[in-house]
Amino acid sequence: CHSVLVDFDESGEIRYNAEGPDEEALVSGISRLGYRLEQSGNSEMVVFNEHSQERYSYDVLALNPFNSTRKRMSVLVSKKNLNNADEPECILLMKGADNVMFERMDVKTNPAQQLQEKEIMERQLLRYACAGLRTLVMGKRKLSRTEFLNWK
Repeated sequence: CHSVLVDFDESGEIRYNAEGPDEEALVSGISRLGYRLEQSGNSEMVVFNEHSQERYSYDVLALNPFNSTRKRMSVLVSKKNLNNADEPECILLMKGADNVMFERMDVKTNPAQQLQEKEIMERQLLRYACAGLRTLVMGKRKLSRTEFLNWK
């Protein structure tokens, strides 16, 4: 969930162009963990998984950029080349401020476990904040193509 664009320097190495240092740090950090963004644009993203040596391509279906009112960014993507072309999987990814993201946390499916996870996350976020670190909370939800079309 970002708006980073991929570019290449004179030697052919990937260079990330981000709107801000937070987004560049996020994508660069994930790249160091073995998930390299190789291509991005308004309608497509390609990620290479160095661990499995697989390349994943995603269509960007919708993008809600971060703003100070929403305090979050959302992107809806669809994985390309799935076996079932009639019902491709759509994935909603969000990142944002902890208080905004916690409001959207699904606690209906397993309330006790998710409440416990939320408490653990809140403690960790407080530790990071006390250390002077900036934090983001990320979320993910799978949507059926029908849900996407109804939303659209």
